[in-house]
Order: sequence, then structure tokens, then C-alpha cells
Amino acid sequence: MFRLVLPSIFIFIFCLTFLMGDSAEATTADWVLSINTKVIERCLNYPNSKLSPLVRSSIYFEQNVLEPSDVDKELQKRGAEPDAAIPETLYEYLYSSHFRTIGMRRFKQLVIKPGTTGTIKVTTSNSSFKQEEINAAANATIRMYLDLYLNKMPLRSIVVPRDGFDLFIQELQRHGFRTFTLVPGQFNQSVATLSIRSEPASRQQYMNYGM
Repeated sequence: MFRLVLPSIFIFIFCLTFLMGDSAEATTADWVLSINTKVIERCLNYPNSKLSPLVRSSIYFEQNVLEPSDVDKELQKRGAEPDAAIPETLYEYLYSSHFRTIGMRRFKQLVIKPGTTGTIKVTTSNSSFKQEEINAAANATIRMYLDLYLNKMPLRSIVVPRDGFDLFIQELQRHGFRTFTLVPGQFNQSVATLSIRSEPASRQQYMNYGM
């Protein structure tokens, strides 16, 4: 069901982005959205449990403010509100089990400034459930990708741990994304294009949806 409606959602997002116009100002820095996964120990791990291991994805966002330009200073003299920095803020928890998202708890609204670009950074714990954590991180990334574009917050790149890079790519492929080679000067028809790179830096992969 998710894969059937996803193309329609992307088309809607694409049209919405152009209709709303760009309201970004030079004083607001790029935002960072962090996805941290962890296996919840001693939770739902009773004998014959079908929900263990339970993986929690903690999602945070933050945005800094740059030095205002002369134009911004003049607007502020005339009564315009200056931008305010957003410290690291807990957005929501997503809970996953056996490659499915089974729960969510939201704490705040996503108040990143529309029109600004940013990065998703993924970190995983050192648990023995590497595959499950990468799957949870990929699911959270796709959900946040839709949230960001619906709120007109373009995603610049996704940064993932180098030791989980291949698994992360495989998980996105499982959801219908395909790898491609970016050719300078060649038009890319896909609305949903992702740039994934490793941390430490050594690998990069471009992906789009359904192409």
C-alpha cells in the first residue's frame, strides 16, 4: 500500500514546492536532523515474543542562525522579527520490530524554517542487531523525507555510518528507491532524488524513486 501511494505523494510535494515560493532568508543556517537508533533492552522480550528486538529511532532537529546581512538589519529596524536559533530538540520516537514501524510518539512540531536546506545524520548503536537498526533508520529517513518536503524543507544529503552504508542502500532499495550515476548537465526527471554519503567520508551514492 505504501509503495502504491508514494509516487502520488512525491508528485503532490513537487507541485506544492513550486506553488508556495521561496521564503528563505540569508540569516538562517542549514538545519540538521539526527536519527539515532537503539535496541531497547528488556522490553517485549518474553518467551516467544514476536516483537523482540524492539528498536527505537530517536529523531532530533536543530538550526543555527548566521550573522544577519545589511538588508536583514534594515528590515529588523523596521520591525521585522529576527531569526532565532533552534537548539537540538527531540521531535519524535519511532518504534520498529522485525522490519516494520509499529509505533510513534511525537514531542514537538517540526519548526525548521521553510525554504532552508539541511542534512539527515544517522547513527546506530553497537548492538548485535545491526540489520534491524539500519532498517529502522531507513524507515525513519523515508518518513522524515516526506515530512520535510511537505513543510518545504529541501533535503541536501543523508549521512550514514560507513560500516552500515551498504545495508542502508539495500533498505532504501527495498522501499522502491534505485541507485543511479549523476551525470553533469543531464536532466534528472525524478522528483525524489537522494544523496547518501558515508561518515567517515569515503563513499557516496545517488538514489531516486521508481526510476
